[in-house]
Amino acid sequence: LEQSVASQHLAILRKAGIVSTKRESKFIYYTINKKRIAAIEEFVSKLVG
Repeated sequence: LEQSVASQHLAILRKAGIVSTKRESKFIYYTINKKRIAAIEEFVSKLVG
């Protein structure tokens, strides 16, 4: 997986609120937003019945 591809996917996840970022120096750390994941799981569960 190329760095540019991973970066693009992480940007999409960040815009969707699924991950948050923290910048330290030249590094960016990504953290999963567990509340957002739970909300998505609930939404999908309601869709499939």
